[in-house]
Amino acid sequence: GIETDILVKLANRTLSEEEVLSIQMSENLHNKMTSAQEATIIHSFWNQMINIYGRENITLSMIAARMGRSPRKVSDAVKYIENISPKVQELVDCGNLAYSSALLLTELKTSDNGQWSEQVRVALQIISRNLNSKEAKKYINRLNEENKFSGPLFDNEIWGEIKRNGHLISIK
Repeated sequence: GIETDILVKLANRTLSEEEVLSIQMSENLHNKMTSAQEATIIHSFWNQMINIYGRENITLSMIAARMGRSPRKVSDAVKYIENISPKVQELVDCGNLAYSSALLLTELKTSDNGQWSEQVRVALQIISRNLNSKEAKKYINRLNEENKFSGPLFDNEIWGEIKRNGHLISIK
């Protein structure tokens, strides 16, 4: 109901693919969302920029500058989408696991074929023990240290049981 003067500038040109993407991303990123949802949008922009310019021509700092985000935020988003088990991502989406704790799971030293299952197992341990991100980091570091020594002390069957119990053993 109040008259207001506005300035409208019209450009007689077609926007480039990157300009269209930048406008879409800035609109999407201004909405209130969780870190995981934001990671999905950032990763989508990352992939679309790779499609336009090629992977060898894209850097994290370039994407970060175009999105108005820090390079670490972009790096974490790409890491979250590409290197975190979909099951762990579901735990984050449900609010059972913190986004920051999920990102720590990429630091797990596991064999290539067991990465997803190990991430889910450790995520469930973090949830059941109600660990915050700092405690989760210590727990994951301890697991990585233990992995250096696993094997020679126990046969595979016993070690498998120890892993299922959260790497807890009792010595009498």
